[in-house]
Amino acid sequence: MTEPRVYRSWRNVLAVVIIFALCGVFAVDAVIREGWSGCAWVLVLSAAVWIGWVVFLSPRVVVCDEGIDVHNGLRVWHLPWRSIAEIRVNYRIEARLVTGRRVILRGAPDRIRPTRGSMVRQEPGRGPRVLEFAEELERRRVPAVGDAEPTVGWDSRLLLSGAGVALAAVAGVFWLVA
Repeated sequence: MTEPRVYRSWRNVLAVVIIFALCGVFAVDAVIREGWSGCAWVLVLSAAVWIGWVVFLSPRVVVCDEGIDVHNGLRVWHLPWRSIAEIRVNYRIEARLVTGRRVILRGAPDRIRPTRGSMVRQEPGRGPRVLEFAEELERRRVPAVGDAEPTVGWDSRLLLSGAGVALAAVAGVFWLVA
């Protein structure tokens, strides 16, 4: 049994670093210019940080021996290896399930442009030969033990933190208006 491996798009990490840096600069500027009342802007900016986190840093793909865990924003998919019919690599990486449904792996490393030729898995035992991510999928692909049905759910930690950030942002807006 090998350790699960987490993959994220480098563009997403770069975007969230830029968003966090800008929000940090704006927060420091608000506190310096307005004193303690500038803290209201910090509460409002926390909403931008949370949205940046959900949109850019939360999406990821965790590859383990049992299958793939796909974190697409607030939704989390668990795809056992036997439920995946093929993995398509083009402008984005998507898994086609045995049931016919497509799951886009938003946080997976991706290409800007596809290369020539077919990058679609042609037979069940063979994976695409693109990127380290695709090689990892090929190396880890083993028959799953147990149920082969994919499961989907909500990321409850992100939802709860979002509710807290929304309350803080509303409090900040009321603080600014008062």
